[in-house]
Amino acid sequence: MSDPVPIGALAASGLSMASEAMLKGIVGEAVKDAYKALKEKIATWASGDVEALEKEPDSRGRQLTVAERIDKQSSDDKLTVEVLATALMDVLEANISNDPIGIEVGRIHAWRVHLGMIEVEQGKGIVAGEIVTSGEFTVDTLRVGKQAR
Repeated sequence: MSDPVPIGALAASGLSMASEAMLKGIVGEAVKDAYKALKEKIATWASGDVEALEKEPDSRGRQLTVAERIDKQSSDDKLTVEVLATALMDVLEANISNDPIGIEVGRIHAWRVHLGMIEVEQGKGIVAGEIVTSGEFTVDTLRVGKQAR
């Protein structure tokens, strides 16, 4: 039987995922509200650590620091954090997985960008944190999923 995930790790992971999704601009108000509620609760003990995690959501060290701070709190506080973190993870999953994604790019550095036909039935076509080219970035036709024609 596997060990349960510590509450601190669950909350830090949720904050990290939500921060990254918000930086990419792919979340709605429900995620932002759930994130804010969790952040405000945790900030009472670790505001500087939470702010640092917001700036570097992929940092494993920042996540561990926030998780440790949470896991040192009282049982009542950890229970509240668990409820808020679970709500955030649920709304993140619902928000991010509802719509198929044709192209998801954090940044494109190119002389010119040309996007043609993008058709997505299910899944993701192109996912990249950053695309860098000295010339042109072109997608003429992108079809993803079972029913894409």
